[in-house]
Amino acid sequence: MRYLYYSMACYCCLTYFPCAAQEAGGEPEKKPTAGNKEVLPPTEISVVALGAKPGRKYKHTEGGEAPIMLLAKPGEVPPSQLFYRGKSAKDKKDGWKSFNLTFNSPSAMKAIAPGKELALHKKLPNDGGYEKYITIPAGIEGSRRIFFLLPSVKGPTPWKKPPLVRTIAVDSKTLKGKQFILKNLSHFPILHAFEKSVATVSPMETISYKRANTGELYRLAAQYGTKKKIIYNTAVRLNGDGHIHLFALYDASPKTNSGRSVGVFKTMIPARKIPELAPKP
Repeated sequence: MRYLYYSMACYCCLTYFPCAAQEAGGEPEKKPTAGNKEVLPPTEISVVALGAKPGRKYKHTEGGEAPIMLLAKPGEVPPSQLFYRGKSAKDKKDGWKSFNLTFNSPSAMKAIAPGKELALHKKLPNDGGYEKYITIPAGIEGSRRIFFLLPSVKGPTPWKKPPLVRTIAVDSKTLKGKQFILKNLSHFPILHAFEKSVATVSPMETISYKRANTGELYRLAAQYGTKKKIIYNTAVRLNGDGHIHLFALYDASPKTNSGRSVGVFKTMIPARKIPELAPKP
């Protein structure tokens, strides 16, 4: 198996060329039809919060016992759960349902109803009810979208205010069929290398790649800043069945991110499962 390795020092000597693919909301791939009705996979979303982790805090106790680690205060980290109004399948009544929110870690795709917005609320302390946190825009039937939440304010409690929402539509025209997607959500221009391809990725820019030789290891690396700090230097094995490697870069705290101001989120988006057609009568 061919395994290519390029150091970041070599990357800096290569000629830059653009390979950016801006995200766009495109039509999903059409699926087979059952009778006169088109069969589409479910409309799915994934929601992930990205940002700096707060430093750990401890409380010293009397009697010489070990310090106790304190939990993060509300607003220091995003809420672990959001809530939305939905009808129960059992009694058909409209009530609150939970929606798990991960922080700098992968989240499973969740099926939602197409064609309408989804308002997600956070739960207020002391039984204070619910407050709208973000709104997921309506999506066309069969679409798949990843929503990244970013702090909208700075300070000790950046997640107290509603966050910014950034979207990747993995089935858009520009990203359809791509095997690797990189989204730069940080405030730093990033020098990114994928094998011999080298590009400068501006803040909020998306680039993507597709290679015919699946099953091989492809080397990739990223660095930022005047000191050319390495964000990652690794390899991925591309898949020809529709699986997608997704990397997202975000602003992090050097104190809790190994001295780096840019963090990296990695996940694998599994290939679509084609719906089975209903048997002919």
